[in-house]
Amino acid sequence: MWRSWVSRRRLPGVRAFALIPEDPFPDPANLISPPPSPIRPPDALTSGVVRISDEENPLDAVPEEQIEAQRRLTAAASSALTLEMIGDIPFAAVRPPENILFVCKLNPVTQDEDLELIFSRFGKILSCEVVRDRRSGDSLQYAFIEFDEQSSAEQVSGSAARYLLSSNRTITT
Repeated sequence: MWRSWVSRRRLPGVRAFALIPEDPFPDPANLISPPPSPIRPPDALTSGVVRISDEENPLDAVPEEQIEAQRRLTAAASSALTLEMIGDIPFAAVRPPENILFVCKLNPVTQDEDLELIFSRFGKILSCEVVRDRRSGDSLQYAFIEFDEQSSAEQVSGSAARYLLSSNRTITT
Protein backbone atom coordinates (compact mmCIF):
# COMPACT_ATOMS: atom_id res chain seq x y z
CA MET A 1 0.00 0.00 0.00
CA TRP A 2 2.72 2.47 0.95
CA ARG A 3 4.75 1.63 -2.18
CA SER A 4 1.81 2.28 -4.51
CA TRP A 5 1.13 5.64 -2.84
CA VAL A 6 4.79 6.71 -3.27
CA SER A 7 4.84 5.77 -6.95
CA ARG A 8 1.68 7.79 -7.55
CA ARG A 9 2.91 10.83 -5.55
CA ARG A 10 6.43 11.00 -6.93
CA LEU A 11 7.35 14.59 -7.81
CA PRO A 12 9.57 15.22 -10.83
CA GLY A 13 12.98 16.67 -9.99
CA VAL A 14 12.72 15.87 -6.28
CA ARG A 15 15.36 13.50 -5.01
CA ALA A 16 15.89 12.08 -1.55
CA PHE A 17 19.38 11.27 -0.33
CA ALA A 18 20.38 9.19 2.63
CA LEU A 19 23.80 8.60 4.05
CA ILE A 20 24.28 5.01 5.08
CA PRO A 21 27.65 4.54 6.78
CA GLU A 22 27.63 0.75 6.52
CA ASP A 23 25.34 -1.48 4.52
CA PRO A 24 25.15 -4.96 6.05
CA PHE A 25 23.12 -6.39 3.15
CA PRO A 26 24.50 -7.55 -0.20
CA ASP A 27 23.64 -5.46 -3.28
CA PRO A 28 21.13 -6.90 -5.73
CA ALA A 29 22.47 -8.11 -9.09
CA ASN A 30 20.61 -5.47 -11.19
CA LEU A 31 21.60 -2.44 -9.00
CA ILE A 32 22.80 0.57 -10.94
CA SER A 33 25.11 2.60 -8.76
CA PRO A 34 24.62 6.38 -8.92
CA PRO A 35 27.51 8.68 -9.84
CA PRO A 36 29.55 9.84 -6.85
CA SER A 37 28.61 13.15 -5.24
CA PRO A 38 31.08 15.99 -5.61
CA ILE A 39 33.16 16.37 -2.48
CA ARG A 40 34.60 19.85 -3.10
CA PRO A 41 34.12 22.65 -5.63
CA PRO A 42 36.04 22.33 -8.89
CA ASP A 43 39.57 23.66 -9.00
CA ALA A 44 40.22 27.19 -10.13
CA LEU A 45 42.31 25.91 -13.03
CA THR A 46 39.47 23.82 -14.46
CA SER A 47 36.57 26.20 -13.82
CA GLY A 48 38.24 29.50 -14.80
CA VAL A 49 37.30 31.16 -11.49
CA VAL A 50 40.03 33.17 -9.81
CA ARG A 51 39.77 33.41 -6.05
CA ILE A 52 41.36 36.12 -3.89
CA SER A 53 43.10 35.07 -0.72
CA ASP A 54 42.69 36.85 2.60
CA GLU A 55 46.20 38.32 2.47
CA GLU A 56 45.88 39.63 -1.09
CA ASN A 57 44.67 43.19 -1.71
CA PRO A 58 43.11 43.54 -5.19
CA LEU A 59 43.47 47.35 -5.09
CA ASP A 60 47.26 47.34 -4.74
CA ALA A 61 47.81 47.51 -8.50
CA VAL A 62 45.09 50.15 -9.09
CA PRO A 63 46.34 53.77 -9.33
CA GLU A 64 45.19 56.19 -6.65
CA GLU A 65 43.43 58.42 -9.23
CA GLN A 66 41.32 55.51 -10.43
CA ILE A 67 40.33 54.59 -6.86
CA GLU A 68 39.34 58.24 -6.21
CA ALA A 69 37.31 58.37 -9.43
CA GLN A 70 35.48 55.17 -8.48
CA ARG A 71 34.81 56.56 -5.00
CA ARG A 72 33.35 59.77 -6.50
CA LEU A 73 31.11 57.79 -8.87
CA THR A 74 29.83 55.70 -5.99
CA ALA A 75 29.17 58.81 -3.88
CA ALA A 76 27.34 60.51 -6.77
CA ALA A 77 25.18 57.45 -7.36
CA SER A 78 24.26 57.18 -3.70
CA SER A 79 23.46 60.92 -3.53
CA ALA A 80 21.23 60.63 -6.58
CA LEU A 81 19.44 57.67 -5.07
CA THR A 82 18.90 59.62 -1.84
CA LEU A 83 17.43 62.56 -3.79
CA GLU A 84 15.14 60.16 -5.61
CA MET A 85 13.98 58.60 -2.33
CA ILE A 86 13.09 61.95 -0.76
CA GLY A 87 11.34 63.06 -3.95
CA ASP A 88 13.63 65.86 -5.15
CA ILE A 89 14.27 64.21 -8.52
CA PRO A 90 11.94 61.88 -10.46
CA PHE A 91 14.51 59.08 -10.86
CA ALA A 92 18.17 58.60 -9.95
CA ALA A 93 19.45 58.50 -13.53
CA VAL A 94 18.04 61.93 -14.43
CA ARG A 95 20.52 64.03 -16.39
CA PRO A 96 20.32 67.74 -17.24
CA PRO A 97 19.80 68.62 -20.90
CA GLU A 98 23.08 68.64 -22.79
CA ASN A 99 22.33 71.89 -24.64
CA ILE A 100 21.80 74.00 -21.48
CA LEU A 101 24.79 75.64 -19.85
CA PHE A 102 25.00 76.62 -16.18
CA VAL A 103 27.01 79.80 -15.58
CA CYS A 104 27.99 80.80 -12.04
CA LYS A 105 29.96 83.48 -10.14
CA LEU A 106 28.42 86.28 -12.16
CA ASN A 107 28.85 89.93 -11.36
CA PRO A 108 25.66 91.19 -9.64
CA VAL A 109 25.17 93.82 -12.37
CA THR A 110 25.41 91.33 -15.28
CA GLN A 111 22.28 91.34 -17.44
CA ASP A 112 20.79 88.70 -19.77
CA GLU A 113 21.82 90.74 -22.81
CA ASP A 114 25.47 90.80 -21.67
CA LEU A 115 25.61 87.01 -21.51
CA GLU A 116 23.87 86.69 -24.87
CA LEU A 117 26.45 88.98 -26.42
CA ILE A 118 29.36 86.99 -24.97
CA PHE A 119 28.08 83.49 -25.73
CA SER A 120 26.40 84.13 -29.09
CA ARG A 121 29.73 83.60 -30.86
CA PHE A 122 29.54 79.89 -29.98
CA GLY A 123 26.14 79.28 -31.56
CA LYS A 124 22.50 80.29 -31.67
CA ILE A 125 21.08 80.97 -28.20
CA LEU A 126 17.46 79.96 -27.60
CA SER A 127 17.21 81.46 -24.11
CA CYS A 128 19.47 83.21 -21.66
CA GLU A 129 18.29 83.95 -18.15
CA VAL A 130 20.09 85.36 -15.13
CA VAL A 131 18.34 83.94 -12.06
CA ARG A 132 16.99 86.67 -9.81
CA ASP A 133 15.55 86.88 -6.30
CA ARG A 134 11.75 86.86 -6.43
CA ARG A 135 11.22 89.63 -3.90
CA SER A 136 14.03 92.07 -4.55
CA GLY A 137 14.80 91.30 -8.20
CA ASP A 138 18.54 91.23 -7.43
CA SER A 139 20.75 88.82 -9.33
CA LEU A 140 21.57 85.55 -7.57
CA GLN A 141 24.78 85.58 -9.64
CA TYR A 142 24.13 82.52 -11.77
CA ALA A 143 22.42 81.93 -15.09
CA PHE A 144 21.25 79.30 -17.56
CA ILE A 145 21.98 79.59 -21.26
CA GLU A 146 20.15 77.31 -23.69
CA PHE A 147 21.84 76.75 -27.03
CA ASP A 148 20.26 75.57 -30.25
CA GLU A 149 22.68 72.63 -30.51
CA GLN A 150 24.48 70.48 -27.98
CA SER A 151 27.80 70.99 -29.79
CA SER A 152 27.66 74.73 -29.03
CA ALA A 153 27.37 74.09 -25.28
CA GLU A 154 30.21 71.55 -25.47
CA GLN A 155 32.35 74.06 -27.34
CA VAL A 156 31.87 76.63 -24.54
CA SER A 157 32.62 74.05 -21.85
CA GLY A 158 35.63 72.70 -23.68
CA SER A 159 37.23 75.93 -24.86
CA ALA A 160 37.75 77.62 -21.52
CA ALA A 161 36.19 77.25 -18.12
CA ARG A 162 36.55 80.94 -17.20
CA TYR A 163 35.76 84.18 -18.98
CA LEU A 164 36.52 87.61 -17.58
CA LEU A 165 33.46 89.85 -17.54
CA SER A 166 34.76 92.73 -15.51
CA SER A 167 37.97 93.57 -13.70
CA ASN A 168 36.99 91.79 -10.50
CA ARG A 169 34.53 89.04 -11.46
CA THR A 170 34.74 85.95 -13.65
CA ILE A 171 32.12 83.51 -14.79
CA THR A 172 32.58 79.78 -14.55
CA THR A 173 30.83 77.41 -16.90
